[in-house]
Amino acid sequence: MAMPPTELRYRKAKAYFVLAVTGFIFIMMPLTFLFAGGATLTTASYVTSFASMIILFFVGRRLYLMAANRDPVLIFTAEGLQLPLKNNRFIQWRSIQEWKIRRHKSSYSLIIYTPENKTRIDISWLDRPAEEIERLMNSYIRQPGPGGFIR
Repeated sequence: MAMPPTELRYRKAKAYFVLAVTGFIFIMMPLTFLFAGGATLTTASYVTSFASMIILFFVGRRLYLMAANRDPVLIFTAEGLQLPLKNNRFIQWRSIQEWKIRRHKSSYSLIIYTPENKTRIDISWLDRPAEEIERLMNSYIRQPGPGGFIR
């Protein structure tokens, strides 16, 4: 019997984190000019600061909208692994040669090796911890298929 699909989404905490960091920088940048004291500020520093704020606004907005989106980031199905954010890529379980979860400092990545390429998915901000994603990978990759167990 095939396992039901499991959808993983970003935690809402990621959207709040992006919003807080972007807002803090966006507010603090003009305040540094306001409280610069006796330092003489040039026109170039004002232009650079304004350009940085515009870039920060658009990058922060894009990151916030991506994090606040409630569409699934990773979908485990009986046939394979679907990655909607990576051009709706679908990786069949039988084409996965190797996979691992790599930890770098406090961030986790799921790395999947197929004959065609290597796919890396950041799983740090997903609504399930890395240990549970590892358990899901193990259970879905070993499920019975039409010709017996896939692995």
